[in-house]
Amino acid sequence: MRFSSAFCFFLWITSGLGFSRSVIADQKLLISRQRMFEATDFDGFAISKIKQKTKGIVKLIRPTNLIPASLLCFTSGFIMKPRLMDLLKSNPFYISIVVTLIVMSNSMVLNDLFDIELDKMNNPDRPLVNGQITRREALGLSTLLFIMSEALSTRYLNIAAQKVVHIANVGIFLYTPVFKRIPFVKNIVCSGIIAFSTFFTGIVIGTGRNELLTVLFKTIFFGSLNLEILMDIVDMDGDKKNGVLTVPILYGPEFAWNLAHNICFFSILTTSFSMAFLYDITVAVYFLLLQMPMFLDMAYIHTYRYNSDIIRKYSQRTFQPLVFTLAYLCLVARFK
Repeated sequence: MRFSSAFCFFLWITSGLGFSRSVIADQKLLISRQRMFEATDFDGFAISKIKQKTKGIVKLIRPTNLIPASLLCFTSGFIMKPRLMDLLKSNPFYISIVVTLIVMSNSMVLNDLFDIELDKMNNPDRPLVNGQITRREALGLSTLLFIMSEALSTRYLNIAAQKVVHIANVGIFLYTPVFKRIPFVKNIVCSGIIAFSTFFTGIVIGTGRNELLTVLFKTIFFGSLNLEILMDIVDMDGDKKNGVLTVPILYGPEFAWNLAHNICFFSILTTSFSMAFLYDITVAVYFLLLQMPMFLDMAYIHTYRYNSDIIRKYSQRTFQPLVFTLAYLCLVARFK
């Protein structure tokens, strides 16, 4: 009897311990799964946040502008070294492209930093306006890009090219707070920053076809100036509210169109004469024909009374004539 009682008591104790261990194990498993879920949820949130920031940075630097800048660098380099294999063997050539893209990207970041209030009306989908990127993050990115451009140019490029990078970095920093407040001067400075890549790579490569490089610079500079003035017509409402004085605000959209049209006409005419003087009339005529779409689009803008949507379409259509013009200048450099 005592043995039976003791045996039953032993079974009761061991079953209780087993049950307790089972409960503890279940609790540990539950806690482990909860922690795994929390970790997975946190990792998913972190990945989502990184993707959002990456998209914001990409949008901030406007990558669509980097393709034309790369083409300008290549054309500039090819004009100075019109043999492709010689050009592709040049390490400074690649560095010049990278530095140019960094400076151009930084100019976009700085423009958005200084123009947050203006973009709330003109471009409400910009990353700094919609909160994708904070001001501190944009400032950190701008600082990083500045350091990279200066470090690369100092380490790998010649003195003349380094000076160009210094001037370009100062220009993009002062553009929005200083030059943008001065009518027409802001258009000239912006066009100069865009066109700087045309002679920057040429300076990096060395001496060569300087006269054709000048043709390239004039084409890009005046083409950009034409487009800058037209885009000021599109941004008139936002510029008025923010006190930004531009040519169309001061003198009206018709005056601005006439100015842009005359700049376009002057640029194409003088460049065609330069091509005829440097080479022959046939080269000049082909160049002139490549620029005809710009004349037709300018007339189209005038017909529709400077409609903003028409001007935006015109700005988007400039890429194809640009590619043809750059390819033509490369052919001239190679065979003339």
